[in-house]
Amino acid sequence: MAAVAAATLLSGCGSSDSTAVKYTITGCDSSFIDGQYMYIFTHDAGKAEWPDSALISNHSFVMEGELPFSTTAFLYMASGIGAGDATQLSSSFIIENGTIMAENRGGYFLEMTGTPQNELKNRMYEMFSSIAADTSLTPPEIERAYDSITKSVILENRDALALDLLQYWLDAHSGSEVLSMLDSFPEPYRKHPQAIYLADLIKSMPTDIGRSYADIAGFTPEGDSLRLSDVVSRKGNRYLLLDFGALWCGPCRAEYPNLSELYKKYSSKGFEIFGVSYDSSLEAWQECIERFDMEWPQIHQGFGMQPRQTQAWKDYNPNGIPATFLIDCKTGTLIAKGLRGETLRMKIEELLGLLP
Repeated sequence: MAAVAAATLLSGCGSSDSTAVKYTITGCDSSFIDGQYMYIFTHDAGKAEWPDSALISNHSFVMEGELPFSTTAFLYMASGIGAGDATQLSSSFIIENGTIMAENRGGYFLEMTGTPQNELKNRMYEMFSSIAADTSLTPPEIERAYDSITKSVILENRDALALDLLQYWLDAHSGSEVLSMLDSFPEPYRKHPQAIYLADLIKSMPTDIGRSYADIAGFTPEGDSLRLSDVVSRKGNRYLLLDFGALWCGPCRAEYPNLSELYKKYSSKGFEIFGVSYDSSLEAWQECIERFDMEWPQIHQGFGMQPRQTQAWKDYNPNGIPATFLIDCKTGTLIAKGLRGETLRMKIEELLGLLP
């Protein structure tokens, strides 16, 4: 209830009938290298673009421009587009009307301030940090609070920030729920490239929560062929966690010990894991398996392929890795997405009837 009440403080940006924006982005910091360029990078509708740049002088830059839509973006510093020295300086921010300031406030990334949607996003993440630090809350309670706040921001604003948040909302919620929320956006934003892309993505997904899982196949570390359906149908399996990950992925490495512990504890009770690896080589994959004591079935769909090129990625449409999908082996139904850590443990214990 406290989270719901707090979420109401995170509304008020509002959306207008016009989507075109005139922006200024500026910053000054000793880490900005004179002679290099500051670049805007966007990825709307799955298309990578570099719509603007500015020469850095006296450790400062100023960019002024116009876009047909407010959009999610990132700041990079480099000597040229595609240069090997490119450095990401900001997490995602929103290009919108007004002056956006890139400020170094001691964090890992620059903080983007000065405009309504960016200030709202900053407040939202400050609230997340406060909730995460509350030792009286369990991990599932924290996740529910995050969801409450995120949903409030989406529905109270319905703008470019809301579209950005919806992309991540899909990681743990059904596509039908996301489509319903998209339908509530004002018409100009329903025509936004990201909204169209997200709606088309959902409508083309082979599987989703409440629907049958999509079968996928690959080769095991030993070089044998294996299908997801082979493991789902094994006698004794009750619930299977489909896990997408790789050794090079930091959050994946952080989660693997939890998966290993859950597997050792509950595999005899009907809990199974099926891993889809995106490691770049057999050696890296084997190192990952050995380091984290992975005893569960795993497949790879081809070294040299980017994750988004694989059939498994196309079938399940994760926003990134790690990504998890929980399958009821008896019905073949996908029953949850995005479960990790303590939230995953409690869900498995609930399903297996092990909670007090």
